[in-house]
Amino acid sequence: VMVDDRLVTMQIWDTAGQERFQSLGVAFYRGADCCVLVYDVTAPNTFKSLESWRDEFLIQASPRDPDSFPFVVLGNKVDLDNRTV
Repeated sequence: VMVDDRLVTMQIWDTAGQERFQSLGVAFYRGADCCVLVYDVTAPNTFKSLESWRDEFLIQASPRDPDSFPFVVLGNKVDLDNRTV
């Protein structure tokens, strides 16, 4: 991916919020430059759990400056009629 005329590598790890992937966090998250958290707009509990996923990521990734580490929050399933969040 080109960013500001620079070629950067982008890797996306989709763990679908499954607990069985939590133990792999250190291997996947270390060295990350950003984290994308996705919630389901039809399931309010997924939005409410974003903070705990953020905290878990910061524990596993151990970034140098956790307070300024960039996160992106995306809501999916916006095409469905029964959106609630």
